[in-house]
Amino acid sequence: MHKKKRHLKFAMKRYLAPMRGLTEAVYRNTFSQYFKGIHMAISPFISTVNGKISNRHIKDALPQNNQSMPLIPQLLSKDPAGFVCVANKLFDVGYLEINWNLGCPYAMVANKVRGCGLLPYPEMIDQFLDSVLHKISCQLSIKMRLGRFQPDEILSVIPVLNQYPLTMVIIHPRTGIQMYDGSPDLAQFEKCLSLSKLPVIYNGDIQHYTDQANICKRFPSIEGIMIGRGILANPFLAEMIDDPNVHKDWNRLKDFHDELYCQYRNILSGPGHVLGKMKEHWKYLSQGFDDCHRILKRIQRTSSFRQYDSCVVEAFDGYLR
Repeated sequence: MHKKKRHLKFAMKRYLAPMRGLTEAVYRNTFSQYFKGIHMAISPFISTVNGKISNRHIKDALPQNNQSMPLIPQLLSKDPAGFVCVANKLFDVGYLEINWNLGCPYAMVANKVRGCGLLPYPEMIDQFLDSVLHKISCQLSIKMRLGRFQPDEILSVIPVLNQYPLTMVIIHPRTGIQMYDGSPDLAQFEKCLSLSKLPVIYNGDIQHYTDQANICKRFPSIEGIMIGRGILANPFLAEMIDDPNVHKDWNRLKDFHDELYCQYRNILSGPGHVLGKMKEHWKYLSQGFDDCHRILKRIQRTSSFRQYDSCVVEAFDGYLR
């Protein structure tokens, strides 16, 4: 057995949440070029494989592609051997910490007993951690939900996690079947805090600049905040949290959009791929515009760069100085 208790203390940090297809290296680097306030990111998950690992498999996490924002790569796995293989490859390229995904709510993942699909089985989590921790060279953190089906599933998982030297546990207080519906279960999160002997990071529905302060006031023992959808909708959010006098600079937002769009055009082939990416971003970004539903509807209908460019000019019309 390779278990020991350890509680690492570190300063309050603000993390960018992993959102597959959205918060990848292109977004992280472009965000850091235009905005401040995010201290570290967790990468969208990397699936694990056995055998020799090429740089292509971990391309999004390669250090040379992540010069602007500190990154913790995240792995999705229920296979200890594959996990160890990819984890040690990441250590070899320079990473000192990785994150294990116990939170992905999508059925195609959870039905294979990965992501939140592992949460009903604390004994499997125990066996996994006992198998991998003495074989990997980097430290390990975990991102998780309250459970897959029931919010009390986590209460059987936390005592297992407490036995291991994890750097932190990031908790999104929803179940997997909730996806992003309903409200975070703060009462259940409070129970988790009382049980955990590890540093806990709060993740979920930080969308207004006052939300972080409210969460920290209610849960003063948390050691960090993770923000995902709130940043995608309002890239100024972290700056506003740090300084409520910060206001949205529409010119800076337009420059950010244009650079992100340019980067996707440089690395993706054809309007289908590029516009598909940008449309996903506009599902969030449009929320900051007065006529958000009309703007999003028009952008979703575009099929050429020319159509898209025209819609973007119209969307920002009246906001730019």
